[in-house]
Amino acid sequence: MNGKDYQLAGETVPVLLGYEYRNLFQLGDQFSAVYLYNVYTFEVVGFLEKGAKIYNPAHMIYLDKYIIMPSFNVFTFPDNTDGIKIHSANKTSGVLTCRKDDFAYVSGHIKQLIANAGCGNYSVNISPVKYSFMEKTGIRVEWFIAFLSAAALLFALSCIKYMRETLI
Repeated sequence: MNGKDYQLAGETVPVLLGYEYRNLFQLGDQFSAVYLYNVYTFEVVGFLEKGAKIYNPAHMIYLDKYIIMPSFNVFTFPDNTDGIKIHSANKTSGVLTCRKDDFAYVSGHIKQLIANAGCGNYSVNISPVKYSFMEKTGIRVEWFIAFLSAAALLFALSCIKYMRETLI
């Protein structure tokens, strides 16, 4: 994708499709869909690899069934602009992470930037987020649970074996 792909002026919107769409679409195929109250034409420009994922601080997001589009700029406005307002709000929202030691400095700096920007009434929520088990340990929770389950099973089996040997 290039800069032109991020401009929407009544043209088609380029999209990347998750792996599970490979049998339904081909490169260059177009389809229409509603996005925030308006019907747009989308063009398939690529497919994601099987198992593609992004990490959200709360959980892993697997993209095999997702449709990915650029956060485009809008130059022509439809009659109903509610969807465009929501789209613009989505473009300006996000998550910023920093070290816990830097939280007070970063949050103060962000609040000052917003105040200086003269954007009008803009809501911001700045709060610390706890890190996930994987971020702290480098171990996926599923693997840790599987390890604990296996250890509990081995412990139970050894207890049963011990009880059989002492009771017989």
